[in-house]
Amino acid sequence: MWSVRSVTFSAYNRQMLRCFQCLVLLLSAVVVTTADGYGQSAAKGSATTAGGEAQRALAFAEGGHCKEALPLLKRAIRQGSDKDVKKRIGLDGLHCAMTQGVPYEALDFLEVMSREFPRDPEVLYAATHAYSDLSMRASQDLAREAPFSFQVHELNAEALEIQGKWDQAAEYRKILEISPMLPGIHARLGRAFVEIAAFTHRGGTGEKKLSRRA
Repeated sequence: MWSVRSVTFSAYNRQMLRCFQCLVLLLSAVVVTTADGYGQSAAKGSATTAGGEAQRALAFAEGGHCKEALPLLKRAIRQGSDKDVKKRIGLDGLHCAMTQGVPYEALDFLEVMSREFPRDPEVLYAATHAYSDLSMRASQDLAREAPFSFQVHELNAEALEIQGKWDQAAEYRKILEISPMLPGIHARLGRAFVEIAAFTHRGGTGEKKLSRRA
């Protein structure tokens, strides 16, 4: 009688163990499903938040409120995935930075747009103007902060050279007076005189010919 009860008890234990294992598997499945659902919801929520902030930034910028728009645009351009929206953010951010007196903040937008839209004519056109404005501002800063430096004369000489105006010989002479040991300055001055002589030999007149007497 004892052995029958023992066998019956063992079978009961095995049945309870199987039920417990099934319950554990069921609970695990519920936890995994819930976690997946939470993760998807969180991802959707994050995307929705980013999209909402991007639209808010665009509304500020395109409504003429660049001061409020700039911080939002700088965040939004690195978060969004929609190409059209990202391009609008970049162009608006570029415009706001250049017109609000903070031109170097335009570099954030230029960096992203040059990577994302390397062949887009609208982006390239806007970038050309932005880099030109930045270059002009930097040259003005140089002239203001170090008006007597040889770099100011060097910049003037390079600008004249690009224009084909060999008056830069006078600028190179000034550089030579300020920094006679500057590498390459003698060669550049010599090249300027060679160009002036060649132009004069061809019958050139005007400021190029006069530049020889500078």
